[in-house]
This record gives sequence, C-alpha cells and structure tokens, in this order.
Amino acid sequence: MANAGIDNPVTKDSAGDKYHEDLARQLQDFLLDPAKGEPLTKAHGVMTLTDVYCLYNAARGIEMVSPLDLKKACGTFGRIGSPLRVRPLKSGGQPPTPRHHSRVSFHRIARGGSGRGGVQQRQ
Repeated sequence: MANAGIDNPVTKDSAGDKYHEDLARQLQDFLLDPAKGEPLTKAHGVMTLTDVYCLYNAARGIEMVSPLDLKKACGTFGRIGSPLRVRPLKSGGQPPTPRHHSRVSFHRIARGGSGRGGVQQRQ
C-alpha cells in the first residue's frame, strides 16, 4: 500500500452525532480505494473485522477508533447507501463484504474455495 495513511481521520469531535456514519464512509473509502491498495479487493471481498480494525487503525495513526465504534460504523453501511454490507456468520463473525456478493459466492470465498485463497480458520 503505497499511501496507506488517512489524511483527515473522522473524529467524534469533528463529526458529532454523525460520527458512525462519517466513520463508515471513510472506512468504505479506505477499503475500496486504489490509492490505498484496495485492501478488501485484495482479500477477495472478505476480511474479518479484526483485520479491518488493524489495517484501518494503522492508517489512521494516532487517531485510532475503538472496536465498538468500528462495529457500529459497519452497521451503518446500509443506511448510508454504501457498496459494502456486514454479513453475519453462524460463528458470530460479521465481516464487511461488497454488497454485490451473493450468499453462495461469499460462502465459497470464506471457505477458501475460490481458488484464490480466502479466510482461513485459525487453529
């Protein structure tokens, strides 16, 4: 990722009542931005929230977000018209994925059956 930093990170002070919505917009831009290396595209459209949290906070520098704020922001994807959505798993995980992924393609990628990798279960 050539330019992984986020120049003007959204903060609670700057966004006020729209914090989670603004955070969701910035998060979607980060995950899908070619200048940031398109982290979600490189992960074939499936990333754990833990991975998103680590990459996003690393790009934000000292203006880190909490895990709860990140989860709440992802929960607003539908409300803000984002091309992303959160897809709940039986395991309790809630990875953000592109809205256009079908349930079948999502589960194939999540199981690693895409032929291009995928989310691997930790042993």
